[in-house]
Amino acid sequence: GVSDYDNYPPEVEEIEKVGAQDIKSELVLTLLPDIALVTDYHYKTHPETLKQFEEAGIDVVVVGSAVSFEDVYSNIEMIGTATGSKSEAEEIISDMKVRIQAIKDKAAAIKDKKKVWVEVSPAPDIFTTGQKTFMHEMLESIQAENAAGDQEGWVKMTEEEIVKLNPDVIITTYGYYVENPTAGVLKREGWAEVPAIKNGDVFDVDSDTVTRPGPRLIEGVETLA
Repeated sequence: GVSDYDNYPPEVEEIEKVGAQDIKSELVLTLLPDIALVTDYHYKTHPETLKQFEEAGIDVVVVGSAVSFEDVYSNIEMIGTATGSKSEAEEIISDMKVRIQAIKDKAAAIKDKKKVWVEVSPAPDIFTTGQKTFMHEMLESIQAENAAGDQEGWVKMTEEEIVKLNPDVIITTYGYYVENPTAGVLKREGWAEVPAIKNGDVFDVDSDTVTRPGPRLIEGVETLA
């Protein structure tokens, strides 16, 4: 069984969907799993469901939320241990570490850091990512400056505030539900003097590779770099 939001790899489309924040517990029980991987959200809000699973002989494993690469490595290692795939988990972690180090080594030569504005939702309610987010850590690793680096978590900001930040590059992450997001940003009223707009340095990246705590985060770093 997979959650309603699982979309990668493509094979998940063939697997039974068992809910998301609300687990379809009866369906899960009919599938007779050996193990249930749930989030700390489920642990806090659905204790009765998890108790029901345990009583049915299902091993319940709570995967904590992740806001850094170290968190992700820990979770991959823990899931590997729980599923008897420890060596495969170690390979994934090792590959991620090697690839991120290669980028850090290249980026070390950068003297003139670019200021990057990250937009995780479009106007009128524009949200960005401050400290304690994957995107912030990614920007640091490629020697770029997060324009919202003095904020924490996912933050809402006004267009006036953003324009004053004068970013060199603008990254959007909502191309999966907004058509041609870069064009939308480039033609915003009052943004013409922003360096990123002047130079056409506006790019959309795959949201899943910069927000989902899994092996593809390294692809997100490579794209940003």
